[in-house]
Amino acid sequence: DAHTPEVRAKEAPQWMREAVTLNPYALVLMEGVIQAANDTRALVAVYDAFAEGLEQAQLEDAQPLYMSTVRDLVHARIYALPAPETEEERVLLLQALERQNCTHAQLLARCWKETGGDEGFAAHCRSAVEAYLASPARHQSKREAERFLSRLKAWEKTAGGGTRKRAWASALLELFAGQEQLTIKGKASADPCVEYLSKLAGR
Repeated sequence: DAHTPEVRAKEAPQWMREAVTLNPYALVLMEGVIQAANDTRALVAVYDAFAEGLEQAQLEDAQPLYMSTVRDLVHARIYALPAPETEEERVLLLQALERQNCTHAQLLARCWKETGGDEGFAAHCRSAVEAYLASPARHQSKREAERFLSRLKAWEKTAGGGTRKRAWASALLELFAGQEQLTIKGKASADPCVEYLSKLAGR
């Protein structure tokens, strides 16, 4: 805290490297470094430094849950900060989040809209629905549908209100045509995502 914000942003990635070297499982220490960084570029570099440190220690494959936990902390911190000011920085941030397999739905939605406007946001949502429908996991466990439903609910907050929200939901709902049900262990049931989008679309 004694350092200026500029110094913290510059030094945070190196602090993360040192923290991983000292003790790769010191989550409290990792959280301190993440909170010290107050710049989106620095936070992207902080997670990269963490991932590189685990890779060098040959721990990245053995600890996927730990890696995703730290990644999610970093991305939550990015979401709490103001968006980058320039278009170039916003594009670079989205590219970095995709490379880091970001699962923070609201952060992604914000980036989609900031980089591509309403059309870009809608296009990314459609691509996500298509990927969900093509995923074998959708018919293996209802958890996959529940996870995707939570993303839809987060994206709804960026879709706008009134007519815009209904149009957004209707467009996504059309992608489910012929695939409205889940078949898990031979038992068919309604996909909760379809029910949710139908309600938003006023159907």
